[in-house]
Amino acid sequence: MSVSHSEGGSAHRLGMVTVEAGQVQLCTFRVHGRLFGVDILDVREVTTETRVSPIPHAAPTARGFVNIRGQIHLVLDLRRMMGYPDFEDVEASRLVIFKESTGPSFGMLVDSVADIQVVNEKDIVDRRRNDAPPPEGSERRGQRASLVRGVVMIDEGLILVLRAAELLERFEELGRP
Repeated sequence: MSVSHSEGGSAHRLGMVTVEAGQVQLCTFRVHGRLFGVDILDVREVTTETRVSPIPHAAPTARGFVNIRGQIHLVLDLRRMMGYPDFEDVEASRLVIFKESTGPSFGMLVDSVADIQVVNEKDIVDRRRNDAPPPEGSERRGQRASLVRGVVMIDEGLILVLRAAELLERFEELGRP
């Protein structure tokens, strides 16, 4: 994936899409029927390779390790991290591999990959703007909420924009019962 900058430096080109200053490209995917996205600059690749080697005694949110072209990646299960039931058709799943700038080599198992969406940065709304304490008994929901940077509306619906680096930092605590 190559990025080129325009003459004035206010836009860059990724593939065939020009991204203006103040815009972000989101790699979007579906999990349990919901649309999620991450900044495409955090994504190294998307692959169909979903055969993982399990890790004994690991948190349930860690599916295992996958070997892609000789490089080992930890595989996290976004369904489990978000508290959704397991996906029956794992072979139809996709693996989103993140760049090492987000943390040590890791990827995230998703149900399917959607489109690349260009959105205005200012349109990503932080749902947790207020500092009110969470309702009683919502600790787990609060842990999951920290994964979400915000939401943005597009023609196809609402995208929950995730913080890629936070996924790796939080996977163990989200896997505890």
